[in-house]
Amino acid sequence: DAGMVEARLRVAGMGVGAVARGAAQLLGRGWSLTGREGLGATCWGARWFAGCAASKGTVAVNAEATRRAQWIGRSHGFSHAAMMMPGTCRRFHEVVARKDFTLANLKPHPGSNKKAIRLGRGRAGKGRSSGRGNKGQRHRGSVPAWFEGGQTPIQRRVPKKIIKKPRSPPLTELNLDKLQQWIDQGRIDTARVITIRDMWLAKLVPTPKSGVIIRGRGNRVFRAKVNIEATMCSEIAADAILQQGGKIKLVYLTRLGLRAHMKPWRWAERRMPLPKFASPKPKYAQFYTEQDEAGIWCRTINKPEDTRYEKPAFGKLADRIIWPTMLALAPGGLKK
Repeated sequence: DAGMVEARLRVAGMGVGAVARGAAQLLGRGWSLTGREGLGATCWGARWFAGCAASKGTVAVNAEATRRAQWIGRSHGFSHAAMMMPGTCRRFHEVVARKDFTLANLKPHPGSNKKAIRLGRGRAGKGRSSGRGNKGQRHRGSVPAWFEGGQTPIQRRVPKKIIKKPRSPPLTELNLDKLQQWIDQGRIDTARVITIRDMWLAKLVPTPKSGVIIRGRGNRVFRAKVNIEATMCSEIAADAILQQGGKIKLVYLTRLGLRAHMKPWRWAERRMPLPKFASPKPKYAQFYTEQDEAGIWCRTINKPEDTRYEKPAFGKLADRIIWPTMLALAPGGLKK
């Protein structure tokens, strides 16, 4: 039938399905696949056209299609015959009339390669001055996009220096799973307070530049009771530590105070006293509200919600500052 012919026969490396299907639809008496007569005519047309293609070749099929189309034009009208004429229908014509594909007839598609314009050849069109006009800067060469006619260009008028807002280095992260691993190996003593200096000496964290923050990774496997100090702590980590009966204290240390806390021998070598620990900045004044024996401002965590830090709104940063208008003057006023 038509399906077997379409699946098995090939002509010149291309499928004959479209050719057989078109021939069957045009040569069949029913002009469709509905009905017994139309189906029989369709199968007969497919076999006939595929047999011609296999025996006579592409050129013979093209000539045979022309003769059959002339007969169809006389009997059924020109519209049906035009579909079978080579060159009149793009789909059928390309399938039937296309030549074999070899390296000998390999060429680009028409219109894909455009011939370049030859400049400076002759006088008309792009000759003589090549379309650049007579004399001048644009005639002799190209002008850079940044050129402004000789005045100082914009990239030289504007200074190179870019003012950036200074930012402190990020906090060094410490996860609970790594802390539990160091405790299991005996590299951290849980009998005393674990400070930032103890973490650094035990190589639990690299040298912190701004402080240490405790993260909650490994909160399900953490089972140690610790008394730990850090700069910041997440709620998940605080919840895991407090459930084991531990204690957390968040300390405020500047970069100078952090160096004095971690390497106090630097000042002992120079026979200098340790610097005093600075008070928090105004935006941290509402967070670090306590002060321990060493003078470090801190915050004790009693529940996981205490680790939340909310930046104060504008106008509430200077609540701890005493302004001159707040001072009560003496009844007699200022003495000269």
